[in-house]
Amino acid sequence: MKKAVLLGLTVLLLCLCSLACAQSIMVDGLIYELREGTYHVVNVDNSADTVVLHGEIDGYKVVYEYHTVIKNRDYAFGENVKTMVVASDYETVEGYYGWLFPNVESLVFEEGVRHIKSQAFSGLRVLPKLSFPATLETVGDYAFEGCVNLKEISIPITLVGLSPSAFCNCNGIEKIIVADGHPNYQVIDGVLYTKGQQLLLMPNDGRTKLITNENTATVSPYAFCGNETVTELLISEGLTDLTMSGFYGLNALEKVTLPQSLVKMNRFSAFNATKLRAIEVVEGNPYFESREGVLYRENQLWFLPFIGRLAFDLPFYGETTVPSVFSGNGYIESISIQRGYEVIPYDAFSNCVSLKQISLPLGLKTIEPWAFSYCEYLESITIPPTVTKIGDYAFSSCKELKRVIIPSSVTEMGSLPFSRSDQVVIQGEKDSFAYRYALLNNIPFTTGTQAPYSASDFAQKLEACVVAMPSKDEKATMYDKASSKGKKLGSYLNGTTAIIKESGSVFTLVEIGGKQGYIANDNLVFTNELTHLKSPVLGRESNFVRGKGFYVYEQPYEGASKLKITSDPDVLILDTVGTWYQVYINNKVGYVSTYELDVAYNADEDEYICMISVVANPDFHDRLHLRDKPSTSGKSLGRYFNGTQVEILEYQGEWVYVRVDGKTGYMLSKYVTTLYLNNGEATLRGNG
Repeated sequence: MKKAVLLGLTVLLLCLCSLACAQSIMVDGLIYELREGTYHVVNVDNSADTVVLHGEIDGYKVVYEYHTVIKNRDYAFGENVKTMVVASDYETVEGYYGWLFPNVESLVFEEGVRHIKSQAFSGLRVLPKLSFPATLETVGDYAFEGCVNLKEISIPITLVGLSPSAFCNCNGIEKIIVADGHPNYQVIDGVLYTKGQQLLLMPNDGRTKLITNENTATVSPYAFCGNETVTELLISEGLTDLTMSGFYGLNALEKVTLPQSLVKMNRFSAFNATKLRAIEVVEGNPYFESREGVLYRENQLWFLPFIGRLAFDLPFYGETTVPSVFSGNGYIESISIQRGYEVIPYDAFSNCVSLKQISLPLGLKTIEPWAFSYCEYLESITIPPTVTKIGDYAFSSCKELKRVIIPSSVTEMGSLPFSRSDQVVIQGEKDSFAYRYALLNNIPFTTGTQAPYSASDFAQKLEACVVAMPSKDEKATMYDKASSKGKKLGSYLNGTTAIIKESGSVFTLVEIGGKQGYIANDNLVFTNELTHLKSPVLGRESNFVRGKGFYVYEQPYEGASKLKITSDPDVLILDTVGTWYQVYINNKVGYVSTYELDVAYNADEDEYICMISVVANPDFHDRLHLRDKPSTSGKSLGRYFNGTQVEILEYQGEWVYVRVDGKTGYMLSKYVTTLYLNNGEATLRGNG
């Protein structure tokens, strides 16, 4: 009997503990849940127009979970709240309250609040006024960022640690008040300075001209964030360093005068000052000078104002890298670069949205990534015959770019240099790197003496062929002469792309990976015959079908989670698993019931419309690694020439898990291209 009573009491105690652990309460408009001795904010009273933020409730610490609240409320948390009170028991305010209570009109701090952490109240877009308690000591980074309607702030004498970015992009501030006798901060001519003479915050009070205090030592990087009225800035003598600040955020700025004392200033100091017409320098500065409104440092071009120049002739100043002063210039239309420069750096001319013409110098060697990206009106460009490398996305999103002349000196091109430049035609020499790059990336190509032709044209002109042995495990042999008695130069897997150099009745002279030799015609198939190949040659075929009105599951059973797909999608059947097709659809792998899909057949021939995947390295002479794990640090299991057929087993982000030459491993997906075969035509599509 005692044991039964004891057992019952134990069960009751466990139930009570369980209830206590999951206890929910509402306090001052917020709903809390007690978990393991801590209250967690989980919801809000929808009828409440006022909430109070507490640091403790009944002796338990309060924890604010931004992601939990967002998930529960689907981004609608606290939209009706107009007043927010920070209670005295909340000494250190942590969280993202501004994003969850965006319509707060009154923010009240009770005495006892000491610290406001990073981003705590950023995004309070309608808050008009801010007054801190006499107990406040620190305000963290971006604590009130984006409070665009904030017009007045008052700083108490106890506030000794104000982050320079605390009021970033509060472009409505008109008045700043600092307590008399403050040890750290002061207001001079309406502008907030530290006692160390750092210009900390400029109000948006309607003035058009700003002259900094004569004792100003430095300028905060966030001092001018969002200012829309100042058109002229005069920096007084004494300031020596603008390296970490400059004029960022003075959106209406047209003219700047720099002092004789200035020693340091980076090239990005005027970033985003898109209306700037001129930078002047007080005569006698030993480091900087102004020539016709253009800033030079020790005879080097340092900053080019945006407005007032439609054309610019860039002289050579001794540095071999083009100065990064043009990015984002929305006015300049023509640029001529003089000889001496060897490198166009990262992002150098990006977002020059009016640029129509640019002349590159002889002697240039490298065009780095993103160099001309988003030059929307650039129509053509000639790469000098000294350039060897063009970087990733160098000409991406150049919507009007129609012709790029690439010399045979170019032997390396990065990832997708012409991404989203859909009208581009590459002009170059036949058999050059550019020619092969165009072939593998389905970019129209011309030699300049003929109409442009595309990747499918290569197939029709029999410019390329692939190794095709009777068995996919066999390799074709390359000889030094048109005879099987010749010296063996190499052996190649099925699917390896070969460029035809000279046709013959029995042997064909081809080039693979920069090596030339003869391969028997019986071991080759020309690209316009690919649809006649059978499974022993291609390896596993994949069926290309058109689907409509079916479900795609993550696993091969009906209870599995469904994948979201577009209407009327293209479907690639990768494999059959019982009564399920494993498919590739909308860049995802899933499963579809065999009862819901009808496999398409070629109307002319009783065979599947199919695809193959092949190695497609932009460097035609290079070979692609097969690695034991999806990382460039993985062990190499082999290296494969362009065109080598691979069987894609799984997609894993930037990598594909493949089978090739009897091995399985990982290859970078951007260097694997899918060749789709349909009604006798072959087209190449990159996966990167």
